[in-house]
Amino acid sequence: MVSSPQVGQIIRLRLWHGVVLDVFTNETGKTILRVQTVRNVFRRLNPEFIEFDLAPDAIEPASLDDLETEVASYQAVLQQSLHELVSHPRNDVPSTNNSAWPFLPAMLISP
Repeated sequence: MVSSPQVGQIIRLRLWHGVVLDVFTNETGKTILRVQTVRNVFRRLNPEFIEFDLAPDAIEPASLDDLETEVASYQAVLQQSLHELVSHPRNDVPSTNNSAWPFLPAMLISP
């Protein structure tokens, strides 16, 4: 992206999509963006401050479709996680995701 994004613009920041909420210029003339990303909304985090001039090519314009696709992806993951959470006590079903299991014994034994 050659020029600084504008307030209200949807952007892609590396792997994430977000909306530019504010554009500031600091005392050294650098452009600072305040961006709320889909990822941060689902994590219940505040908007991020990003110095645009550090990596302007890591930020590119995106579309509303891009933003909505990421929202749908997070919603699907959240729904699946909630379904699994609720199904365990109801069905007394052991977890199908034991990805932490190989590390658990080492964590318990380590001093």
